[in-house]
Amino acid sequence: MYKIIFLFSFVGVCYSSVGFEKYFKVCNRNDEHVNACMKDAVSNGIKTLVNGIEELDIPTIDPFFQKEYTLEYNVGPVETKVNMKNIYATGIKHATVTSASLKANDDAWEIEIHYKTPTVITTGEYDAEGKFSTIRLFGSGDFNCTMSDVSVTYLLKGVPEKKGDETYIRVESFTVTPELGNMVNYLTNNNKESQTMSDLATKFINDHWRTIYKEFLPIVQQNWNEIGVGFASKVFNEVPYEIAFPIK
Repeated sequence: MYKIIFLFSFVGVCYSSVGFEKYFKVCNRNDEHVNACMKDAVSNGIKTLVNGIEELDIPTIDPFFQKEYTLEYNVGPVETKVNMKNIYATGIKHATVTSASLKANDDAWEIEIHYKTPTVITTGEYDAEGKFSTIRLFGSGDFNCTMSDVSVTYLLKGVPEKKGDETYIRVESFTVTPELGNMVNYLTNNNKESQTMSDLATKFINDHWRTIYKEFLPIVQQNWNEIGVGFASKVFNEVPYEIAFPIK
């Protein structure tokens, strides 16, 4: 579920650099103050995108909606599959961009962004099945995942690539590194027969969330990279390098 929490702020990163000067700030890549410009561009981009932009067909990013997501984890005696749908995430509108940097030349392109937000709340519906050794669990209902003291680092890397008369950025990697101060999960369960086990599982998750989070993070990070690269590629395959990050 975590990819939806961090992916929507990436929308602000990309579109704040596209060159739609009516809505977003553009930074010159050879400006000695380019990092300060990028920080302002991302901060302003998030504020602009909170309610979406109808003219550009950009949806609201707070709340951010994702139709569905499936998470699987199978290690040792633990097997888990969770299907989630109608997922909403809120909290990005309170984000503070602490730093941003751009390294861009004829051979390489890199953006690094750090931001923090007090709370991110993700809600939705779930359908789950799991097994611990010989014990099987089933459940469906609503979920609420509340994360506090959230800090996130984005790192995007790519290379300028000539296509005809124009140069575009080929995005090669997208890395998200989140850090949380605390996490509390709440689940309802429509399967009353397993309500007791569901309550015990929820308590276990909340009591040991740091260990569980550490185990799940590499799985969802791989998914973030694939989705982030795909999204960024759609943007930078359409916008020439000299328009997205011009030389003054």
